Amino acid sequence: MPDAGLRPRSASEIVDAALRLMRAHYAAWVMLLALFTLPSIAFSQVMFDAMRLTAGAKLAWGPTLAVLGASVVVNAVAEGVAVTAMAEVYLGRPLDLARAIARLWSRLLPLLLATVVRWVIMIAGWIVLVVPGVFASIRTACLDCSVMLDDASDDGLSAFQRAWSLTADRESHVFLTMLLMFAIYAVGYVVVMIAVRLAVFAMPLLHGQRLNSLAQSVLLLFVLPVMPAVRTVLYYDLRVRKEGLDVELLSRALDAAPAARPA
Repeated sequence: MPDAGLRPRSASEIVDAALRLMRAHYAAWVMLLALFTLPSIAFSQVMFDAMRLTAGAKLAWGPTLAVLGASVVVNAVAEGVAVTAMAEVYLGRPLDLARAIARLWSRLLPLLLATVVRWVIMIAGWIVLVVPGVFASIRTACLDCSVMLDDASDDGLSAFQRAWSLTADRESHVFLTMLLMFAIYAVGYVVVMIAVRLAVFAMPLLHGQRLNSLAQSVLLLFVLPVMPAVRTVLYYDLRVRKEGLDVELLSRALDAAPAARPA
């Protein structure tokens, strides 16, 4: 049977369901995200000195942009594999990390293309005016899910169009949901910053910008699962609202039930 949680939800209900989804296999989510984000953390550490301000107080744009670009790509890949695994659990199926990773490799190019298109549009919107950039981020909030979970989206552009259409006329709902998600992440971020400061105070050997940066990045991995969890629940919420996905899955389950009974 489909998950009884497949129903239209308010923004607060989406976040609550996402937190329950996150707690269901918390260690697995952290491990999965760490597997794909640690290379980006390592790269940022290698480039740490190159990114620092020069004697002329000018930012080293080349290394900084390289690290930011790598972070965008790695985060997209990490969220892609995370939403794939979380979707299975949310729909009441067993957790299968190997299957999620295999799915990622099969959808990697569409995911990267969709991510590039998304960031080009968002950056252009932020440069022109802030509001268009925020609007683009809202309309593409479920982009990773569209690429990884929707078989009809067979390339990056169709996945982008799919994510854009799912959020049409639901912008305020998506905005409030994402606002709550970032509020939770912000609280976790503050807790991590406090923990790092206390660790530095207790252990002076940890003092230093590089070590502080590394400790913050690693500890934030324990907060990171909230983002793909919220996006996963939001994606299914939008499909329930716009396409009646809950009714469709229930109908499939009922049709399959007689065939599963012994003759």
